Amino acid sequence: MDSKSIDDRNDRVLSIVICIMILEYLGTIILIAGFKNIGLGIDLGTKITTVLFDIILYSGFLYCFLLKKRITADILGILALVILMVIISYIFVPENKPYIEKYGPELFLKCIPAFLLVRSIKKPEILLQYLYSTSYILIILGGLYFFFYSMKEEYRSSGYDMVFGYEMSIPIIFLLNKWFNKKIS
Repeated sequence: MDSKSIDDRNDRVLSIVICIMILEYLGTIILIAGFKNIGLGIDLGTKITTVLFDIILYSGFLYCFLLKKRITADILGILALVILMVIISYIFVPENKPYIEKYGPELFLKCIPAFLLVRSIKKPEILLQYLYSTSYILIILGGLYFFFYSMKEEYRSSGYDMVFGYEMSIPIIFLLNKWFNKKIS
């Protein structure tokens, strides 16, 4: 294989991992509902789906780490700056401590690996193609989620689901981008 096709393959693998990360929220909800229907319960279903998505994420992160040429000095500099800012904020701004303690693990275990994956992609157009496909999947899953869960009385009484709203903004933004690009060209 030549260098170009290997780079394209690596970009595809990293793009798929990123897209699976984007599908994690709705995928988890749907998988948990499926596990609940077969009798495993919500707690066990949540643990299984969380472990499943984490295995995919960290496998992609490990794959990215093994592609040593993809992790450049500027990426490492940005990571060092983020870590330094979190440490300084934790030490010198006591009001931030509860937030850093609560969301810090998510930052270091999900956000930073996601940043490394996205920055490691050499051809953003490959990622964009996968994001467009993922957007269609999210629209379908979001429609099913809204349809099935809006029928339940306990869901309607709980009010607005902000995470669902944010999750649905991702495909809308990408599909609007695709539509505008077609109109312009």
